[in-house]
Amino acid sequence: MAITKTATVLGGGLSGISCAIYLQQFGYKVSLVESRQFLGGRSFSFKYQWPLETIDNGQHVALGCCSYFFDFLDKIDASQYWVSDSPLNISIRDTCGNKSVLRESTWLFPFHLLPSILRFPFISYSERIGIILAMLMAKIQSESEAMSEVSFHDWLKSHYQSDRVIKRFWSVIVKPVFNDNLDNISASMGIMFLKVGLLGKQGSADVFYPTAGLSECIGFPSERYLRDVGCELYLGSAVESIQMDGNRIREVRLRSGQVVHSDIVVSALSYPNLVRVLDDSNIPLAHLSGDISELRSSGIMNVYLWYLRPPMEEKFCLVVDSPIESIFNRTDIIESNHTSDAMRLSPDRYYCVVLSIGNANDYMKWTHDEVVAFFSEELVRIFDDPDLKTPVHVKILKQPEATIRCQPGSTKYRSQCMTSIENFFISGDWTLTGWPSTMEGAIRSGYSAAKYIHEGYYA
Repeated sequence: MAITKTATVLGGGLSGISCAIYLQQFGYKVSLVESRQFLGGRSFSFKYQWPLETIDNGQHVALGCCSYFFDFLDKIDASQYWVSDSPLNISIRDTCGNKSVLRESTWLFPFHLLPSILRFPFISYSERIGIILAMLMAKIQSESEAMSEVSFHDWLKSHYQSDRVIKRFWSVIVKPVFNDNLDNISASMGIMFLKVGLLGKQGSADVFYPTAGLSECIGFPSERYLRDVGCELYLGSAVESIQMDGNRIREVRLRSGQVVHSDIVVSALSYPNLVRVLDDSNIPLAHLSGDISELRSSGIMNVYLWYLRPPMEEKFCLVVDSPIESIFNRTDIIESNHTSDAMRLSPDRYYCVVLSIGNANDYMKWTHDEVVAFFSEELVRIFDDPDLKTPVHVKILKQPEATIRCQPGSTKYRSQCMTSIENFFISGDWTLTGWPSTMEGAIRSGYSAAKYIHEGYYA
């Protein structure tokens, strides 16, 4: 196929990578601009000096319903790095040392969660029946604009879910997906997750873990793939400004002094960075279909703790009635050349767990010592193990703008991929994907932008 059109993608996160991949497959000569020296956006890892190992900027997982994400992994030849304990089998603990399991009964599909919910020990039997009835209502709930204006919390209350049930069941299951409290999640988004994730196809709720650092299983394979297919990469090149000529983008200027020309420009920048670039370029936000200046973010804090012995038996657990949403047994999840015995004997190897604290804005200003004291004490309560109060080492990673908030009424601020500028398009997990701010949403946005350009704009 003769290549007659060129495209520049701004941003090397999952959205920008996927958009570049699909534009190239549609026959475009693609350039990708990324401010850092590597691809992957918020999904990256780095070498930590002590204990000497690779850690991620935050523990990531994917659900079985993330079909675009797994297609993406197949394209960049990285599927082998993601594994699942299928069928669904999630450990759930509370802060009193109690434990339960949310397990999928495959032979009961589509009522596969029924036995687990009926045995859920942290609420009463009548409350468990109420959860099942609310799930059935969500399954048959039709989409409507009104649902996007109501919070998922209020929708649950209107379906007879008590504050206790919301706190001890719904928040435990739903909050980690959205990185936010249920009153900051629109009913339409919460119900979408129930339909597609928990109540979707068989295996849709299976949890997949990366068995290597995120750069190894996303960023590096993406870079190899794009270079192999002839994509020109501008790494370490931040966007300075976008220059217009009439109602078209004439060129993109980089802080390095380089100037990039192409027929098409796609911004896959985060919404704060896009606001900055447009402002510096004197391009009004009104060219976008949504007022992205009204979007709000929710922060994530990940706490890495190393111990002399394994702190937990399972790979992963959710937590009831705690600011800790999820706990990951990173040593068990990540592939390693060390056996358990070797790790015990090696002075530079320890057992690592990662605490994921969503909607963590309140903790961002805490000192290192305050974070360690509070959350190690939470671990003591959860596992009923006083030794967990004294980790060998701790690394705290704070992301104040980790994900967008899917608040009631926020859909109108999430822009579509097209703009009123003739050759300028946008993608990103914050755009109008119909999904929360996830890896799946990012990849869907990149594909949608590329497909629209190819089939709609140049058809």
